Amino acid sequence: LDADSARELAQRGGTILLLDVPENTAVGVDQQTFLVGPKFKGIKMVPPGTHFISYNSSSGQGDFGPTTSFFLPIRSGQVVVRRWNGPEEVLEELEDEDEVERYAQAVRSFQLDQHLAPYDLASWNRWRQLAGHISGGVVDALQPVGGNINILAEADPSLLRPATAAEEALYEQLQKGREAAAERQQAAAEQAGNGKGGRWAAAPHAGRCFYTPLPRLVKRGGLTPQELTALNLDKSRVLEEVLTKHFKGDQEAFLGEFQFCFLAFLLGQSLEGFAQWKAFLCLMFGCDDAPLGARSQLFADFLRALHAQLAHSLAPVSGG
Repeated sequence: LDADSARELAQRGGTILLLDVPENTAVGVDQQTFLVGPKFKGIKMVPPGTHFISYNSSSGQGDFGPTTSFFLPIRSGQVVVRRWNGPEEVLEELEDEDEVERYAQAVRSFQLDQHLAPYDLASWNRWRQLAGHISGGVVDALQPVGGNINILAEADPSLLRPATAAEEALYEQLQKGREAAAERQQAAAEQAGNGKGGRWAAAPHAGRCFYTPLPRLVKRGGLTPQELTALNLDKSRVLEEVLTKHFKGDQEAFLGEFQFCFLAFLLGQSLEGFAQWKAFLCLMFGCDDAPLGARSQLFADFLRALHAQLAHSLAPVSGG
């Protein structure tokens, strides 16, 4: 980019300031990951829309703690400021509005430009395919209290009852990572004389997402066995009830939650996100009549979103 183009992108795009983040912390913005260096203060040229911020604290011995993450809607030209809380190892919003405005002015006058990494604009189209339906309203409705997602704040993963060999292998892999992180932090805490309980043994700064209940197996009283079987064989009626009751007919919000839970799982390592994503698949692929009737557009959009998810998940990892 030439200087004029870069300046225009910096002014039109948003900026995410991440202050006082320790060196060697892994910070992710959508599909892009940074290993924090001494000059890092955030990301510039962030396109308007909903983005996903994730980070992992470093132990200093080359390993990382569990991922903490949050969704962040960004407006054109907006400056978002978060500061590192050392004892809690979490990024927090600044409470002083005057301080936030001073940082925003510093960004707009390019005083911090040398400390800001550019957003990877080449990946923006791919990100829109993964998150294009996630509006600010979807984030507000689904995000935990405080906004932070962390696997340690979720229910015991064993309660999700993996049903297939692939799901069982995935559960075991994530569970091993969870237990290894807890063991490392327990040992670090004991060496530091902090007693029992590592710094990542729990996640008081995070919470559980408010996902929509999506039934896999419909059980209702007052129906004949034949009616109950028909309802489970074709979930088109169940889909209509879910859309009406929980989404007030808003198909965009429905698709937004489908994308939200997938990204929470894929980038935030959330098992509850994975369980919700599977529930969406069971509901949608259990419908016979809806795809050919009034909900044909919903299914077309759903399949496009699913295709983008699978294409991203199965893409080979580049070695750079």
